[in-house]
Amino acid sequence: MYIFVKWDFNNTSIRKVSSDKHKSVLMDFFNTQDIKIFQDHGGKRYHKDNQKDQQIGQFIKDYPMAKTKHWAQEVANSLPGFTMEMKSCWQKYGYFSLYSWARIFRDRDKNRDIFFTVGVDREQKKGLVYKLDFQRDKSSKLPEDKKSRCDQLIRQHKLEWQTIDASELNNYDWDKLIDITVQFINDHLTLYDELIREAWARSARICWNTNNWLCPSGQDGKSVPKDSDEPFYGYNNEEWLFDFDKLIDGYHYASLESVGQISANEVGKKYDTLLWTIDNKSQTRYAVANIRNLEIIGKQEAANALAIYERSGWLAEMRKQIADVGGNTEDFDKQISFNIRFRPQDTEILYPAEIPANSSMMQSDLTNILTAEEKVEYAFTGGRRSTPTDSRPSSYIRKAREVEIHHLHREISDGLTTFLAHQYGDNNVEQESTIGNRRIDVVCKDANKYTFYEIKTYLSLRTSIREALGQLLEYAHYPEADNAHKLVIVTQSTHSDRDKQNGQRYIAHLRKCYGLSVYLCYFDKDKQELSEEF
Repeated sequence: MYIFVKWDFNNTSIRKVSSDKHKSVLMDFFNTQDIKIFQDHGGKRYHKDNQKDQQIGQFIKDYPMAKTKHWAQEVANSLPGFTMEMKSCWQKYGYFSLYSWARIFRDRDKNRDIFFTVGVDREQKKGLVYKLDFQRDKSSKLPEDKKSRCDQLIRQHKLEWQTIDASELNNYDWDKLIDITVQFINDHLTLYDELIREAWARSARICWNTNNWLCPSGQDGKSVPKDSDEPFYGYNNEEWLFDFDKLIDGYHYASLESVGQISANEVGKKYDTLLWTIDNKSQTRYAVANIRNLEIIGKQEAANALAIYERSGWLAEMRKQIADVGGNTEDFDKQISFNIRFRPQDTEILYPAEIPANSSMMQSDLTNILTAEEKVEYAFTGGRRSTPTDSRPSSYIRKAREVEIHHLHREISDGLTTFLAHQYGDNNVEQESTIGNRRIDVVCKDANKYTFYEIKTYLSLRTSIREALGQLLEYAHYPEADNAHKLVIVTQSTHSDRDKQNGQRYIAHLRKCYGLSVYLCYFDKDKQELSEEF
């Protein structure tokens, strides 16, 4: 396999026409001159009219800078979910640069100012350097206390400088350098994530709700502070936290009591926020959702959003929902408020994820809840039996339930029917098709084959898949039939990327394990488009 490399001296980018492995790339490896150029000229004055200085600048761009960018790009390409960023500033404020640093970080952590870096640095005269680092200068978004904590942890683990001596460069090539850098990052991802979490993560307790925080659910199960108005009004502003049918420019506007009074310097700041709640009847605690980039908003933006809610009829709908659970709407206009906004795609629904009773509400404890679902091994224990319970009658306790967003279900059903009709013809698509007393959301006929589409609009993608699978299998095959050749689960397009990836992996695994012709799709109600089948 031949690789053709195109040089662009304006931005030192490298365009690979085709490649199988990074080891095949036709580019000279780092040499001692790449390192020595920073030792000899880094930090010295650059004179733009001086021909020698122009040549030095060109050399820095064409060699150590271009090689550093290539190094970082290949490492990022080898790490799923990672990207690289490099500002090829060979001179800054009229002085030759002291280094050729490039940053490597998770895609989702862009602008978080915590990253792995690779390159050549004048301070380390021995050779190439890679490390875990953070933005240290005044341009950093990190507060000083967070910088100090990052520095402490990095030094504690001795990750501030990892050096390859210039005298050892002959023992390396691109393949070896990229492999050891990838290994270094993989070995220290836990610490990287810890730094991100300490700098950017927050947690907030929210009110109890048995309607998935789509609408008020009444007082059942709530724990209400004495100074709260909720006992009188019968609702809390947090009860609409996940009503994603009401979006403004892609954002959902909501309220968190824990945000409280907002200072001017907090407006516009974004945090990764874990929401948790307590069922006051059982005293069970649950992790509810993990929201990335939850943004604090000011009074003016909140007022603008409320005005849109009023014009759209959404406030009237919310008033009715309060009345439906016996709440008091008398002072609704004074009580309703917003202080946050976030995108549905940045929301990972965790509920119901029970928090162990012996766990403190520390972020490090809850991290296990967020990540433990990646792969869970089944362990069989023979002889286990259920614990006997008291057979005496007990009072009924209303449990939280996962609620489907019915109006969204209807919008997707209508949009999906129209979308498929354009592709296959009106006469080949049927909405709410019946099998006995059962109804299939949408059926599409292609030649003499039928595809059944089942729409589910739960906040949790996992719940939507769980509920749809049983129905689709029953529609197609109960008790011993072959009514469809393909089964498709359809849900909203606003689930988080992580949820989508896990859902797609699960469905693909079912196809592999059981040979089921089942697929997962997302319908974008704004674009009126159905995604590819996963």
